[in-house]
Amino acid sequence: MFSSKLARRLVHAGRRLAAPVVAVVIALVMAAPAVAAAAPAPAATNPLVSIQPHSHRTGSFTKYVIVNWATNRCLDSNENQDLYTLPCNGGAYQHWDGAWDPSWPHGGGYLISDEATTFCLNGGGPPPRTQQCANNDNHEWHITGGTDAYQLRPDALVGVNNGGDYCLDSNANGDVYITPCALANPYQNWVVAPA
Repeated sequence: MFSSKLARRLVHAGRRLAAPVVAVVIALVMAAPAVAAAAPAPAATNPLVSIQPHSHRTGSFTKYVIVNWATNRCLDSNENQDLYTLPCNGGAYQHWDGAWDPSWPHGGGYLISDEATTFCLNGGGPPPRTQQCANNDNHEWHITGGTDAYQLRPDALVGVNNGGDYCLDSNANGDVYITPCALANPYQNWVVAPA
């Protein structure tokens, strides 16, 4: 059994410890939202599901970058007409101009040219390349999708895959190619934004 003197000492000690413990608990509770808010957002690993096959971007653009959603690498080319992606570096070979023409078939399209070479993006045959610009469906591109990421679809292949169309695609190695469009494929999603 406890004596009354021992009981008073325990109560008094408890009071001395209670105030600092309560203060620490309150501080932790108050700091938790600030710590959670300061944590960086996780990197996007999934494509945007808002991409719709017949939702077209319209209007010309100048000096834009075309960045792959999955790799965060920029579409790039060279004087040899090769097409690939590299880490974004701000160079003119990664700047693209898009001339919108609403009169083209399938709802209008873009003639997309590299600022450094002035060659146009060609989707008429594997592999995609750049070449001297011409007003034909090999150089016409549809930029379809939502507001954050788009699919780039060459007009030369629109409707080839039973209405599924084909899209500019890439991989972590920087290769660029054209494959059947698939909304679940983040490597077919591109951010088209001012450089």
